[in-house]
Amino acid sequence: MRRLLIAFLLPILVVSCSSKEIVKPAPKADFIWENVGNGLIQFTNQSTNADVYSWQFDVYSTTTSEKNPKRQFGKGKYSVSLSVQNSVGVDGITKVIEVTL
Repeated sequence: MRRLLIAFLLPILVVSCSSKEIVKPAPKADFIWENVGNGLIQFTNQSTNADVYSWQFDVYSTTTSEKNPKRQFGKGKYSVSLSVQNSVGVDGITKVIEVTL
């Protein structure tokens, strides 16, 4: 009886263990920025596990899907947002940058 039970349960255990999917981690948004001269700002995307990127700059009314965009700013403080996405989820971050000339 014990052998019959093992013979019956073993294929079920093997199938259930081998069919587990590997779940991709959720994305985490992050970026740094650098004034490379005269208000030209280089943004470096440091997000993890992301497939899609969307930047929003409060001084511009457009967004971009570039991974590491450059934008020209005048002297002042600006809000910059980055939203990232993958098949598991979405994350976003907003930073205030201060540009000096």
